[in-house]
Amino acid sequence: MTAIELPAAEPGSPLARLLAKVQPNPETGCWIWTGAFSGETPKFAPRYGVSRSAMRVAYELLVGPTPTEHHLRRSCGDLRCVNPDHATTRPQGRQPRPKTPKPRAHCGKKLTPEKVAAIRADGRLHREIAIEYGISKPTVSQVKSGRIWPSLPAAAE
Repeated sequence: MTAIELPAAEPGSPLARLLAKVQPNPETGCWIWTGAFSGETPKFAPRYGVSRSAMRVAYELLVGPTPTEHHLRRSCGDLRCVNPDHATTRPQGRQPRPKTPKPRAHCGKKLTPEKVAAIRADGRLHREIAIEYGISKPTVSQVKSGRIWPSLPAAAE
């Protein structure tokens, strides 16, 4: 485990004030932000200015401006990390979906086609149906509307 060298900065400069709120982690190489947060985002407030993402400020001070309409993403995955070496840029907007869908927790585990047909035909309150089948009220609603199990025919009205 070696110590991480932070860049040199003039006292009182924005970089010096930013680095004063950073704790290097020699195991991961991350610069852990110890300053203010807004939700899960580390925030840096320059004097007399607007609060900005600490990661973006570190990137702009040490690497340069980010390309127009690009976001910064941490390659290390630690939301507290502001090390610009761990930052990658990506364009804003819709990103391509992963090639393999993420597994869903209860996808098809409690319901069968027969149970779905019975739920769709059942006229009771969603709460009563949910208790009987061991599912949530929103799941009952989604089954009845066809949002889940859309391949099965809807119940006859």
